[in-house]
Amino acid sequence: MVIQFKAFFLTRMMTRLFVVSGILVCLFFLLSDLHMSYKYFLSMVAVFCGMLYMFYLNRNELSLMKTEEGEVKFSFVNNSFFRRKDVTLPKKEIRCVQEAKMIKLFIGEKLFAIIRQESVEAEE
Repeated sequence: MVIQFKAFFLTRMMTRLFVVSGILVCLFFLLSDLHMSYKYFLSMVAVFCGMLYMFYLNRNELSLMKTEEGEVKFSFVNNSFFRRKDVTLPKKEIRCVQEAKMIKLFIGEKLFAIIRQESVEAEE
């Protein structure tokens, strides 16, 4: 069985990043007395740091989960910063913990993957 997940969390984080950083950059340009080149540089640094943080939070989000005989193959959404390779694991090693709107997958005590309710269709 193959389950395809949507990148819901990444989309939501990108929207928030651009709205908040857009407001902050506008305020920075209007309220600071720095030279224009410093304003551009500092605004780019702020947006880049926000993007890094967004990809860091998104590092455990699943893109694809494929189950076969006794094994599960995982593919992750994040293929840029904090990249994770596809992983195949035996079903016995994976522990699932259900929370309010997500399922967290653990290997031992380490968080391995997150499945959010919004990223899965109801029939899957």
